Amino acid sequence: MQGIRELRRLSGLVLEAELADLKKLSGELEEVTGAVARLAAARRDHFTKRHSDGRDGWTDDPALRLGRDLLWLDWQRVQAARLGLQQAAIAARREERLVTARHALGRVQVLDTVAERARQETARTRARRAGT
Repeated sequence: MQGIRELRRLSGLVLEAELADLKKLSGELEEVTGAVARLAAARRDHFTKRHSDGRDGWTDDPALRLGRDLLWLDWQRVQAARLGLQQAAIAARREERLVTARHALGRVQVLDTVAERARQETARTRARRAGT
């Protein structure tokens, strides 16, 4: 019975570590998803500002007339691609950790069941001995 308790304790520690890793990866994924959303909002704002005056994109801003907005848009595309790859990598690591955490949870549940059955069997054995 002592061996089962120790194994259950160790399995519980493994499960806690896996859940902590999952929480960390979820935070990272949320951070990257927020960065993607901010990039998209900036792009929307740029086009809204550029086309809101009814002049079909013509502007008095010399930087925009010289094509600097095109450089910015290119930078935006590169950043969006980079963030998309980062997002996919984090999601893949998170999925791997999720599988490991499920296995750890399964081990904990099985050990809890085994320990409970052992406790019940011990109680039955003691009751039989006390009755005879």
